[in-house]
Amino acid sequence: MKNIYMLVLTLCLIVSKNVNAQVLEDEGFNFKPITEAELATNSYEKDTTANALILKEYGFSRIANVEGKVQLVKEYKVRIKIFNVKAYHLATVELPLIIGTDGSKEKLVDLKGSITNMNHQSSKIDIDNVISQNQNEFYNVAKFTFPNVQPGCVIEYHYKIYSPFFRNFNPWYFQSEIPKLISTYHTTIPANYKYNIQLVGNLNFFDRKSEIKKDLFYVQSLGTADCVDEIYEIRDIPAFKKEDFMTSEQNYSSAIKYELKSFESFKLGKEDYTKKWKDVDFTVKREEQIGLQARKENYFKKIIPYNVTTGKTRLDKAKNIYYFLQRKLTWNKSFRVFNDLDVKRTYNENTGSIGELNLVLLNFLKAENFDASLMLLSTRDRAYPTKIYPVLTDFNYVIVRLNISNKIYLLDITDKYNSFGRLPFRALNGYGRVFDFENASYWEDITTDNSSINGVTSLIELKENGDLINKIRLTYTGYLADQQRKYLASKSQDQVLEKFESDFSKVKTPLINDYTLQNKDDLEKPLIQSFTAHFTNLIPEKSNILYLNPFLKNAFPSNPFKLKERSYPVNFGYGFSYKYSTIIKTSPSQEIVDIPEDFGTKLPDGKGYVIFSTNKNPKSLIVDLKLILDRPVYLPEEYEGLKSIFADFIKAHNTAIVIKTKSSL
Repeated sequence: MKNIYMLVLTLCLIVSKNVNAQVLEDEGFNFKPITEAELATNSYEKDTTANALILKEYGFSRIANVEGKVQLVKEYKVRIKIFNVKAYHLATVELPLIIGTDGSKEKLVDLKGSITNMNHQSSKIDIDNVISQNQNEFYNVAKFTFPNVQPGCVIEYHYKIYSPFFRNFNPWYFQSEIPKLISTYHTTIPANYKYNIQLVGNLNFFDRKSEIKKDLFYVQSLGTADCVDEIYEIRDIPAFKKEDFMTSEQNYSSAIKYELKSFESFKLGKEDYTKKWKDVDFTVKREEQIGLQARKENYFKKIIPYNVTTGKTRLDKAKNIYYFLQRKLTWNKSFRVFNDLDVKRTYNENTGSIGELNLVLLNFLKAENFDASLMLLSTRDRAYPTKIYPVLTDFNYVIVRLNISNKIYLLDITDKYNSFGRLPFRALNGYGRVFDFENASYWEDITTDNSSINGVTSLIELKENGDLINKIRLTYTGYLADQQRKYLASKSQDQVLEKFESDFSKVKTPLINDYTLQNKDDLEKPLIQSFTAHFTNLIPEKSNILYLNPFLKNAFPSNPFKLKERSYPVNFGYGFSYKYSTIIKTSPSQEIVDIPEDFGTKLPDGKGYVIFSTNKNPKSLIVDLKLILDRPVYLPEEYEGLKSIFADFIKAHNTAIVIKTKSSL
């Protein structure tokens, strides 16, 4: 994807002496005093919508010998200008502190902070103002809050954390919810620690410097090591503004991330942390619970009900297995994938985690000799898995990849409303890694078809007495059918009909009757709702003029795309279409006197468009509206086109057909 730049470097520190040495001119944590201009400013000219502005932030992460112990030292200082009350939440800071499985912990060792109001009144806080809370078995939280927050105030704080967790070298996020003037990150890493470095985002460095520092890292009685000292700086950083239809901001927001590749001890030699895929394949198969639980097909072969294994074709049999397990098993909302898995318990107790449910499906399919494999992926709320080197913790989800006659089906039984071959929306996140335990693992793209359609047909008949009869048929397929089935499952029929009435309420509340629902439980077929809406005395007696909106309620009441510029892709997850067709028939005493002109917008490649059109004949008026977005992903350069498409779609829903009685002409 354009505008997404992901560079992976390796800090090969033992052989890094060829780095061009430069003198690092860096004022570091020595911020200049708060100026009158900083106190007086009440907005940011480059983003007048900003609620706050980071005037400067500086981070320094280093591996160092602290009082005889090797520690990862994480130090941070920031100065923030608060413009209005919407930024008051920035006055409360929560620092997560990792707890290791062996009881080791990160520790906040120093804090200094101040808040200065526009009248120069200042309050200070220090480490005595910190409240420590246990979040869970993995994290504590150090929390502090600045008092007397007011519009125009400047908040500044500086803290230091000691950490024994070198694998978690501190990442740096240049972008956040508010803009920044200067963001600087300084790192010092000894030669015996090698990290893969991942640069994410499309912002350019204002400055980047490197220097080799000889014998900087010292461990008593063991030895010394050179260090690479680096500074990364970006200026005039725009806020990362989230908007609808996107995957995780971690894919696009500018940042530096670290993954420990290897560590070379002064005594014990080298230990590799970043493995090759062949090593990960072995680990998943032999050491992780997911691999062990994926090979229980012999157990399930003995207990599969006979009626489940019947079917005229292999595809029919696979569908029988899928729908049987989808009905029988219920997801317990746990995302466990690698640990605490038990497929036998899950099958017998009818409930389990994401990993357990889909591993039961995998074992059923393998027991019936299907070509089925497990596929690991990351959900949409997380970053895409790194492809350059293996990181098993990038994955938090497992599905089943099924191959029938060289046609690939991606399966997940955790959602009761997804048909065979359609993944839950949360799993539509680019690609995943397939493990079949016989061959090398490989990447597989997650693709969807264009079968998600909402079709609405209406036959509107105006009677002589001013009554109006509207016969409506709504058809849903694909993901749009899944959404509607979930909605219907949560409502009674009376509630459904009341919702239809409210959709018409701007005109006049109708009488809804002749309601039918087809294929509610058959996920393989379109979901169809039909009803008749009867309006009485719809044409006002005084004016004898009716302004008739030909369409049912708009699926997008407002334009989802409001940014001036979007630097990351629009990701719908799947292609979709909305198709409306309305036939309007009037009585002999009425006449259609005003019809909107046809209009529409189309992307250059034709893979996205909206068209509003009318066709009048002696007996009726046909009004059509189509919104077609064939691709799940659109690039940033297509953003303005998408914005125009949705603007026209909303415009079409706000159009009116003008009808008059002939006596008023």
